[in-house]
Amino acid sequence: MLRKFRNYSENLIQKQIRAVIGRHDAELHEKVRVADIINIDTLDRRELGTYALQSHFDFVLIDENQQAVVVIEFDGPGHSTSNDEKKNSICTQANLPLFRIFGFQEVRKINVMTVTRYLVELVFHARVFQKMKADGQLEP
Repeated sequence: MLRKFRNYSENLIQKQIRAVIGRHDAELHEKVRVADIINIDTLDRRELGTYALQSHFDFVLIDENQQAVVVIEFDGPGHSTSNDEKKNSICTQANLPLFRIFGFQEVRKINVMTVTRYLVELVFHARVFQKMKADGQLEP
């Protein structure tokens, strides 16, 4: 018996992210195995490497260089927090931002924009800002 690939809320998040990423030359990938974007040899505990081989991120935004920019986890109804700390630690060690979407607040529209969409926009605008600073286009 087949299962749905996404639940209703994950589908809403996916649509919100897709509405934003085109302007930023980015790609959205779903249910990406953690070890496919994180070098598990650099993690500080073997247990995290094993977990990375067995788990996935809900959404990963990839930039024009095929590098992960941000990970988005949907922690909706029925979510188990038992492995959250492992993913948090892995992302911290990899210097990869991780957004956790809790339930429906971040999916709901507020003044035409959702919190999810705002966060995705913010990540890409921050990258442009940092590049402009590094290139000397902005004063320190």
